[in-house]
Amino acid sequence: MDRSGGARRNRRLDGFDWGVLAVLAALSVWVMVGFITHQTANRIWTGTDGPYVADQMNYLGWIAVSARHVFISDPFTIGASPSDYLHPGIAVSGLLVRWGMTPGWAYLVWEPVAVVVLFAGSRRYVRASIGGLWSRRIALVLCLFYLSPAWVLVNGAHLTHWAHASLLQSIDTEIWPVIYLWGYPFTAIAVGVFVFALLAYERDRRMHRVGVVAPLLGLVCAWLQPWQAATLIGMVVLTELLLRLRGERGHLALPVAMVTATAAPLVYYTVLSHVDWTWAVANHANLTVLPYLPWQSILLSLAPLGILAAFAYRPPKVTFHELAIRLWPLIALVQYLAIYFGHVGTFPLHSLDGLSIPFAVLAVTGARRIGTAFPRRAMAIVASVVVLALVIPSGIQELHAVWGVQSTGVLGPQPALITADEFDALHYLKNDPTPGGVLTPFYLGQTIPAETDRNTWLGALSWTPDFFTRLGTAGRLFSGDLPTPAAVEFVKSTGARFLLSDCGSHADLSILLAPILRSVHHFGCATVYEVRSGA
Repeated sequence: MDRSGGARRNRRLDGFDWGVLAVLAALSVWVMVGFITHQTANRIWTGTDGPYVADQMNYLGWIAVSARHVFISDPFTIGASPSDYLHPGIAVSGLLVRWGMTPGWAYLVWEPVAVVVLFAGSRRYVRASIGGLWSRRIALVLCLFYLSPAWVLVNGAHLTHWAHASLLQSIDTEIWPVIYLWGYPFTAIAVGVFVFALLAYERDRRMHRVGVVAPLLGLVCAWLQPWQAATLIGMVVLTELLLRLRGERGHLALPVAMVTATAAPLVYYTVLSHVDWTWAVANHANLTVLPYLPWQSILLSLAPLGILAAFAYRPPKVTFHELAIRLWPLIALVQYLAIYFGHVGTFPLHSLDGLSIPFAVLAVTGARRIGTAFPRRAMAIVASVVVLALVIPSGIQELHAVWGVQSTGVLGPQPALITADEFDALHYLKNDPTPGGVLTPFYLGQTIPAETDRNTWLGALSWTPDFFTRLGTAGRLFSGDLPTPAAVEFVKSTGARFLLSDCGSHADLSILLAPILRSVHHFGCATVYEVRSGA
């Protein structure tokens, strides 16, 4: 009776928990509110919810395709591509689009889900790992808000010319949970589900049973975010192996069921990367993002918590939980190296997602071990100062920096807010009954699938074949640098039925492409050109 009552109190949120959840929810809408408040009559929001608009437009394009076919083909190239990608979250959003939502709002519905799942998973894991009210509170804050001060220090010391500095900020924010809520809700959900899957597995292990919940959660995690699923499999397998080497004999059916269910989506993704040429394009693009192994940047990002966590690496007792949490960061880093060197996956940085959770728990555990030799009040003051230093300065800088990222990305201006003329041109393409793909510069090419329900010849970097070649050729066409014969042949080779000139492109293509044009429609500074059928 007392035990069940204590469990209920343990699950109940107190005022501090509600405050943390409120801050997390407020931060989750930071970018979206910024876009909405910056709207004017001539700056129209396209529905994205993150600083890296190209990524969000990629997902919105997939939602538009899923609304038609459930299984996703590549909307960022013109011509046939396999319809073989099934994503549960995208499929639900696609269904919402069929019921009348725009792709943008159908994606944004996941935002509150992501906030709740990430918070609940982090809180539950902290309470399963650490005793003591304030130790748990400190760990929870670090789990959800830790952002390494490494980039702030490098930037403040004017060391941005350092060879590894260009990747340091990317690595810092990859580990920062808040950024998952800025356009990447499935990452946040996957991290939360990962934790619940691990805890459900531990519960089944203690009860000597093979349950359904843990394998099902492992499958969901893998389908949403394969990197964390691979880490989960590694933790289960290696921890069970170490315990068996120590003489503990468990039921093999439990780890077999867990690994099998979690691995199923990974096998699916592996098959796609071998049989679907668009996935091969994406894998190649994502593996070339990092020109070298940024091990110095990774160490700098992890050091503030990692130094304290090192003092916790001798577990007080050898149990599944104590071993698994200490293996979690190591397995994630090994996965990073396996992807980077062995190409057994894609985009190695995503292996670091969720690492704030084990590092926060281990750092607090390590700090408590160090603090036994000091007065409790002094340690509480020091701990509070350290937590504030690891959360507030870097967080404020990132909140400020995101405004600059919103308007201009690595490849130029981002279409988070487009002109009214561009909006009207996209609306025309969406409502024109004539089928066919669109050729446009990269700026609006990202928006074509989501905004017009058409394929684009040039769009998402990862999913556009020969992206940089297409980027350069399209740029020369819309700037008027191609002579008429070359321009005509180029347009014909793309298979596009429409061309869209945005407000940043000033060349008049009506004369240049006159031999193959059927019609020209002007929308202020934007223009839609229709190519004759069979041209």
